[in-house]
Amino acid sequence: MQLVLFMSVIVGLVFTSIITYYIIDNFYTGMDDMNLNNDAMNTAETHVRTQFAMIDYALIFFMIALIGGLVITTFFIPTHPIFFAINILGIFVLIFIGIIMSNTFGELTQSEGATDAGIKAAADEMLPKSTILINLLPFIAAIVLGIVSIVMFAKGQGGGGY
Repeated sequence: MQLVLFMSVIVGLVFTSIITYYIIDNFYTGMDDMNLNNDAMNTAETHVRTQFAMIDYALIFFMIALIGGLVITTFFIPTHPIFFAINILGIFVLIFIGIIMSNTFGELTQSEGATDAGIKAAADEMLPKSTILINLLPFIAAIVLGIVSIVMFAKGQGGGGY
């Protein structure tokens, strides 16, 4: 369940960032068309456009931090080994959910309407790494769940019950 929430948060953040960049780009294009430029506005536009690329790296860092936190907290969960088989079945369910999220994101950003509106260009221009991660989301989720399963059941069951 944590990984489904994790995937939803990542997809939501990436899509929100793409839409935000699309809106900012249209805003500055409209301001340029109205010839209301001054030095302060040009400086602000330059700062926004150059700093927006950092969001791509922040999203990647956020994804790695969530994965690391998940693996670390999983180590402290006492489980019975029978749940390993349930986790293996969960990988297939998670892959299916990841495929749905990845395809939905692809349709929202790569479809003909998105290309005409400029959303595809915004995604490709400002968040190329995050877009690739979303396209690989089912594989990343399966690998993370595999690692979490190994961590959860590889540790010793010393001391207490389950």
